[in-house]
Amino acid sequence: MNELRRDRLSGEWVIVAPNRASRPVSPEMCPFCPGAPEIDARKEVQILRNRYPPLSLDASPAKGVDSAPARGVSEIVIESRKHNDDLAYMPEDQALIVFDVALSRMRELSESEGVEYVHFFRNRGGKQGVTVSHPHSQVYALPFVPKRLQLEQRAFRSKACPVCSVELTASARCVSSDVNATAYVPYAPRWPYEMHVVSSHTPELWEISKKELSSFVRAIRFSMLTIDRLFGLLTPVTLTLHNSPKPRANFHAHAELIPAFTDRSRVRFSTGLERSADTHLLDLLPEEMAATLRGAANSCQAQTFNS
Repeated sequence: MNELRRDRLSGEWVIVAPNRASRPVSPEMCPFCPGAPEIDARKEVQILRNRYPPLSLDASPAKGVDSAPARGVSEIVIESRKHNDDLAYMPEDQALIVFDVALSRMRELSESEGVEYVHFFRNRGGKQGVTVSHPHSQVYALPFVPKRLQLEQRAFRSKACPVCSVELTASARCVSSDVNATAYVPYAPRWPYEMHVVSSHTPELWEISKKELSSFVRAIRFSMLTIDRLFGLLTPVTLTLHNSPKPRANFHAHAELIPAFTDRSRVRFSTGLERSADTHLLDLLPEEMAATLRGAANSCQAQTFNS
């Protein structure tokens, strides 16, 4: 039985989902390809219910102390009919549809009773936890606000937006930019070559204009290409979107990209300090990371997306 359990020392919620232990890893028959039972072969992009959901609307009542029902929504965004497609390399109009479909669904879920935060993430590569290689992302409607988002929400309570007033004014950490979107290495990244992508100051990404969304998606895809140029084709990377939790407040919604490598020869595993104290340790200066990424980005400039 799935349930939420509250850590009695930190107060953080943990999703306990034993049903996910039985999910297949790299199944012979891809569940997301045309011909699979749940796939509508007419649609290029579609949303499915997670077969092994950590959260569900019919969650059983919790019985323990400091526990709660694992009530919520777990869905999968199938990004392409093609098994070997990739978000960074698919046609630009299709990538826009992926984000448009995902953000529309996130808006719907955010208005649901009992949902405190809607989280989007996608993993690329087995080192990032992918069990099915077909291009897909995930949307979770959570009955609580994750600790990381609580901390971000607190930071945005100041009068001056920390993204607009600090991050976007540091040219040494900018990787790429146009009038509607910027990709940069944050002042204190948690991971090597971590990049954030922002558009205009808005609490939720589904509120930005179509023109801004187009630039935002283009910046994300170009950032993925930059990471690939630096580390090698189809580098394992996690992409996530951060929007304002409830109650809706001042917040600068953004994307975060976290590669799995420190350099071409070393996979980046979490350190003992990170695992034991949740304190991140970097052996590279953020400004040096940004300079390296800019070099890779400059070599990508001539590369155009498929159309």
